[in-house]
Amino acid sequence: MSDDVDEDNDLPLMANADEIRVRHYKLKLEFDFDTHRVKGSAIIFLQPLVARDCQSDFEVILDCRHLDVSSVQEVEVCQPFAKIEDLFLNEKAKWSDRQILFDPWFDSSRTLDTLRFKLEPWCVRVTKASVSTAFDFPRVIRFDWSTRPEGRSLLWRQDQNGSDSLFTPAAAVNNRSLFPCQEPPIAMASWQCVASTKQKNRGIKFFVTGDEDAVISHDEEFYFYTQMVLPMSTFAVAAGRWTVEEIVSRHSNISSDKLGPTVEMPMHSGYKEVQCRKKHDPYPCHIDRGDIGPTIPCRLIGPDNLVHQVRDQWKIYLPACLEAAHSLLGPHPFKKLDIVILPRSYSGLGLSSPSLMFVSQSVVLNCDGYNLIRLAHEVSHSWFGLVVGALDWTEEWLSEGFATFAEDHIHLAAMKILKERRPDRTHFGGYPLADNDSFSWTEWSKCRALIKYKTLAAELEATPEDQQVMRPMSGRELRDPSTEIAYVKNGQNPELAFTQVNYMKGYFLLRHFASIVGLERFFGLLRYYVHELYHGCLVHSTDFLNLFFKSFPDHFPIGDRERNVKKICSEWLDTPRLPNCVIAEFEAAETRTSTSNFMKAVQEAIPDRKRGRKRKMSGRFNSETMSSCLVPEQIILLLEELLECKTVGKSVLKELDEKFSFKNQNADVMHRWCELIVKHNAVEHVPFLESFLREHQAMGIYLYAEMAMKRNVFQKVALAVFESLEKEMDPNTVVNVKSILFEPSDQNK
Repeated sequence: MSDDVDEDNDLPLMANADEIRVRHYKLKLEFDFDTHRVKGSAIIFLQPLVARDCQSDFEVILDCRHLDVSSVQEVEVCQPFAKIEDLFLNEKAKWSDRQILFDPWFDSSRTLDTLRFKLEPWCVRVTKASVSTAFDFPRVIRFDWSTRPEGRSLLWRQDQNGSDSLFTPAAAVNNRSLFPCQEPPIAMASWQCVASTKQKNRGIKFFVTGDEDAVISHDEEFYFYTQMVLPMSTFAVAAGRWTVEEIVSRHSNISSDKLGPTVEMPMHSGYKEVQCRKKHDPYPCHIDRGDIGPTIPCRLIGPDNLVHQVRDQWKIYLPACLEAAHSLLGPHPFKKLDIVILPRSYSGLGLSSPSLMFVSQSVVLNCDGYNLIRLAHEVSHSWFGLVVGALDWTEEWLSEGFATFAEDHIHLAAMKILKERRPDRTHFGGYPLADNDSFSWTEWSKCRALIKYKTLAAELEATPEDQQVMRPMSGRELRDPSTEIAYVKNGQNPELAFTQVNYMKGYFLLRHFASIVGLERFFGLLRYYVHELYHGCLVHSTDFLNLFFKSFPDHFPIGDRERNVKKICSEWLDTPRLPNCVIAEFEAAETRTSTSNFMKAVQEAIPDRKRGRKRKMSGRFNSETMSSCLVPEQIILLLEELLECKTVGKSVLKELDEKFSFKNQNADVMHRWCELIVKHNAVEHVPFLESFLREHQAMGIYLYAEMAMKRNVFQKVALAVFESLEKEMDPNTVVNVKSILFEPSDQNK
């Protein structure tokens, strides 16, 4: 084993996708909610890539983990073909016709030889006797298997109504504990899937990444398909006894010409007229399909009580959000969107797959305009992370940093749309739709940037340096020379599931670029990047950097491009530190006090604002300086300022709670309030803290650390809550909380 590889934290990629490639999967998955197992069958279409003779039996290696494979068989191909795509990409027959293009492949009469296989901890190896090259190996094979309960590709949990449900978590193993597949990002494929449950009478509905809504058979089988070729890590499934509400109608789209441009942004090379360059694998891409309009059909799915809480609000916001994203980023890559509200144990706030979005209940409870930005973030992943993805999984900023940058602009454009389309409204989601004496959207943008900076600064202070680098492999491949096995650096490290460094550092890098060339020109470049150049492709960080410096010769001489790319890599991507230009902007004392009129009022309410001094707030809070209608960003900045105080008296905390009614605030505001409770030993608010840890499990990880350090009633509360939730929690959350509570750092000893 190479010294560079950490077997505990690095994720092996076993599949030999550089020799033979899976081009298409036909999956039949039967989910058993009583045993928490899946019985699966798959028809897999293979394309050989190299003609090398192995001098022994050639192996097809697929990634898998905690699967019991029962058989692997060669499947008869009944029609001649020139390319493997001819067997599953039939332009004349619609993929929605399951009886023609799916079921016949699973007929037992089509199976030929039984192939030999060897199951290992991280893969399955398949051979055929006397076949020594990829080109002589069968092109179509069938797998049969069942999953094990310890597999991490699915979480089986009761939902908020106590009903059975399951969902794909953001797991390190992705889908290899659900079905055998090729996990390396380069192994992109299309798929068809039939999902069903053994318990036919429970009213369980399935939602899988797919181009269209499910075709449901009389025996409650749900059929989905995806023609776009994608990494198998983007496959996702959720199921439950859930309500389905139409949020954006299939018939609500009207011509964008009739609507007129909502946000005036000049096009970069005119994305509406661009022709597909065919740089991607064959599939009917959205460029060839043509622009389907500013919105796409959208459904909201989840427990009925949660769906009904936000249904009316989201019916107003989501059409505007989708139209805003279309205006800023170009045509929608996917034709529909299903949004599923997951159980409270879900460890993230959102997860986007093709045509399928998962959201935490933390986004739903007490939903206001602040929470709606999470929807804008996830919507933007259709462009950043899905239609264009990262070739190196460790370069997560290429999806999360871009989405974090885009979210505020999409939300701001959506609010402008609501103001124009609904002149009778003055507010939406707790925010004024137009500037007034106490609020401006420019001030809002500054507040958002300051909150992101504070979040990033706290992350950098608490995170190991090797986890602060946006490009940890610096463009290199991590491979064990003794075994030739490739690894994803820190791919199994549970700590990375909760870090936001890639989100925030990526945001500030793109914000830096936009400040140089101008926001309109920068969004023009983004449209060119995702539509004309790289749709359907995977990229490295340097691909985008080279494009950026090439596109603006008025700012960057062509001859300096290589030097500029190296400079950005050195100062931003390959270093744990934050560039001086960002620190200078947000750390200067004059900036902190002049960020907005609101911040001036905060500083006046909290005396002695000289940097570096330990402030005390034991007296009465000067609430007269504060507006009675603060938006969440302003409340968060107020609480952040109070967290910097050495002490805050109980009377101040009581007055704050009376003024802002924190039990009715969104989860981010509540989280800051919980931090104040713990820091200042406000034991009278312990019930609030307990409730937060239970209902917002994705956000509680940092609170456990702060409570563990107290070694008083708060530590006991943390232990008690964790003990009651451990079986329900996401496995990554369990590992992290255990390390906090039972393996204290030197700081806690």
